[in-house]
Amino acid sequence: MKHADNQADQADGLAAADRAGHDLELAQEKAVERLKEAKHEAAGIVDSANKRAGQIVEEAKDAAVVESDRVKVSAQAEIEQEMNRAREELRGQVAALALSGAEKVLDLMQRMVTIPLPQRDPERPPLPSLRRPVGS
Repeated sequence: MKHADNQADQADGLAAADRAGHDLELAQEKAVERLKEAKHEAAGIVDSANKRAGQIVEEAKDAAVVESDRVKVSAQAEIEQEMNRAREELRGQVAALALSGAEKVLDLMQRMVTIPLPQRDPERPPLPSLRRPVGS
């Protein structure tokens, strides 16, 4: 009987080993399948992250364009203000020069009126006229 029990134990051991081998194969297949699923899920996450990164880049570009336009408008306004200030300063300088020139002309005219003209020598011929004849 011992022999029969040994044979039965051996048969049971072999059957358990077969089941364990089969269970191992199933576990390996499940592991491979789960690994494929994880890789697929990771690829989806990476794809989503890349899409979001692209959106963030586009949003940043749009924001940069808006900011660039705002800076351009501000700079143009500042340039216009500076040009207006320069024009006003030049107008003031031109007015001051014109006034100074007019004062000098008036002063010269006043001196000319107060300076007595020398008497012309009757024996000396008259000086030529600087006036142009009318019609030439």
